[in-house]
Amino acid sequence: NQNEGALQMFYHWLNAGYRMVATAGTDSHRPAPANHRVAANRVFADDNAPEAILAALRRGRSYVTSGPDLTLRAATVNGCTAEMGDVVAHGPVQLTCGCQGGKAGDDLTDLSLRLIRRGKEVQRWNVEQGLQITVDTEAEPGSWFTLELRDQTEGLHGVTNPVFSGEEGEPWH
Repeated sequence: NQNEGALQMFYHWLNAGYRMVATAGTDSHRPAPANHRVAANRVFADDNAPEAILAALRRGRSYVTSGPDLTLRAATVNGCTAEMGDVVAHGPVQLTCGCQGGKAGDDLTDLSLRLIRRGKEVQRWNVEQGLQITVDTEAEPGSWFTLELRDQTEGLHGVTNPVFSGEEGEPWH
């Protein structure tokens, strides 16, 4: 399992100014063991056409999960909103962070949702039966926000693509 190394490398490149997109994939040719979690990409596309799905993936309008549904949204004081993969203007923002059971049977009891800014955990909540919370914070230049979903042994169950802080058209690598 290379999740931690890949996640830290992803955060490193985001901190270096690269707008990258996290996706999941596997090349397994054997049945997965019973306790093995398989990651999937949840994509927010305009429709089900391959072109629309690929466009949404390129924009980062997606997240990686082993089942639970994740929400990350930012809103500015003047009412502008940003979803995963979008850019929010510098200044005060309200983040909506959430986790709900995805497929039937998802046990969220021992999971925690963590708000990450520039690769560092800034807040953590126990998910229990589901969670949606708002956080008032500052979107500083060069900053980005993402959510991680982890179990008690720090196993990764999901990660969102970032909401970036900046101005549309601002140069990124």
